[in-house]
Amino acid sequence: MMRNLKRRVLAALMTIIMVFSCAFVCPFDMKAQAAGNEKNVTLHFYNIYGWTTPALQYWQTESAVVTGDGEEVDIPGWTGDRCTKLLNEGDGWYKITLKGNFEGFQFLNYPGENGKVGDDNSFGKGYVDSMSYCTGDTPKDLYCKGDDCEKWFLDKECTKSIETLSADQNTSDTTDQNTSDTTDQNKPDFTEQTVTVHYKNTNNWSFVNGYVMRGTGNWSKLENYDFAGDWPGVPVVADSANEGYYTFTVTMPVDELHVIFNNVVNNGDPQTNNININPTSQVSEYWVSGDGSDLTTTAPEGWNSSEKNELKRPDNGGQGDAGDIEAEPKYTYNVYYFDANEEHMSTTAADIWSWSEPGATLLNGAIPFTSVVTLEDGNKWLKAEIKTDAGKVGLIPRSVGEWKWKTADHFATIPEGSTSMDVYIVFGDDANTYTSLPTLKEQRKRYVLVDYNRPNNDYEGWNIYSWNTGLASETNIPAKDLEGDR
Repeated sequence: MMRNLKRRVLAALMTIIMVFSCAFVCPFDMKAQAAGNEKNVTLHFYNIYGWTTPALQYWQTESAVVTGDGEEVDIPGWTGDRCTKLLNEGDGWYKITLKGNFEGFQFLNYPGENGKVGDDNSFGKGYVDSMSYCTGDTPKDLYCKGDDCEKWFLDKECTKSIETLSADQNTSDTTDQNTSDTTDQNKPDFTEQTVTVHYKNTNNWSFVNGYVMRGTGNWSKLENYDFAGDWPGVPVVADSANEGYYTFTVTMPVDELHVIFNNVVNNGDPQTNNININPTSQVSEYWVSGDGSDLTTTAPEGWNSSEKNELKRPDNGGQGDAGDIEAEPKYTYNVYYFDANEEHMSTTAADIWSWSEPGATLLNGAIPFTSVVTLEDGNKWLKAEIKTDAGKVGLIPRSVGEWKWKTADHFATIPEGSTSMDVYIVFGDDANTYTSLPTLKEQRKRYVLVDYNRPNNDYEGWNIYSWNTGLASETNIPAKDLEGDR
């Protein structure tokens, strides 16, 4: 209760601060300004928590309104606060459209446990600054799937981050001639620029990809580097002269450069913030690390001069499935996978998410299992064949085309002097990647009885959310009545 009270007090203080700031700083009509920069978004929220009905509470402003058929209701237990119920889209997805000059919102469970929301909410998380780029008459569809309500995507598969958006910075009609003249005078006297970016991999990612775009308004792909504008970009080469750094160089027309470094293992997740670079000279060099917030033009102490690794097109012509390899492969990986869950053991139920060292022809992507084979131990195994010029690959067997379930990260390295190898992966055996047929430990089903008692026998809409079961990362188990009152 105290936490909820603090949240309402904080929201009220923020509103007061905004009002007084406008009164003393803004010599114009606040409504007129808000109308010109109104955000317009349709929020698609995946109900990973198993809430009865997800609802939205946004920080009230005069211009912010919920459009559509969402029902506005009082928040149980939060006196005077209101929220709007999201519409059920099916398959766990709910949506709501919000338009106006809002600056924050959170999701919560309506009506909550015992008629009170309590801790069933996102604790003020939901709004991100990139939503300010979502303007116009047509709402921008944004998707959030997972337990982090500050990660939004532009597609339902949640592969393209909202951070790839950029503000539309077209010159205002009210800009006077003097401003235009000054802008023209500040334009560089060159039309092409070379930019080098050094990224320090302080996150210890297995591999580093770079997603690279350009533009002062809407983003577009770079000429000659269009392959780096398809998420999650392309591998960045490790800097041989500076340990932990990855470096790339591009030559481009005078424009802003936008870079997002990411861990290619899980389709670009995790990733850095959007790194905006506005070069001021014909040849410029930048250093950045971690989440991308410390961009600088000053070389770190002890920096060694290194080669400028130009961003290069992968040998297979760009992104796509990892199996689309045109170059002559050097190595063959025969990958065998065993899972005690029979529902996972078919070529239509599982695939392998794979990635390789920078510069190799195997890019990150899905490799299909092509057959079910019976090996010498008498067990059935899924089999996939990977051909590549990469001497080391990363492998994650998972649910086909998605991540409802997956194994741990596994790695395989071709032995010196060899051109092929067998790899054996067993679900649940996270610590081992076998190179010969292992002896499987007996796996048996385990049963857990959860006896949960609620006051007043109020069990409508209740079930059990489980994780780390080996069945899936998102599993809802329906509750059953026991003796009529449990």
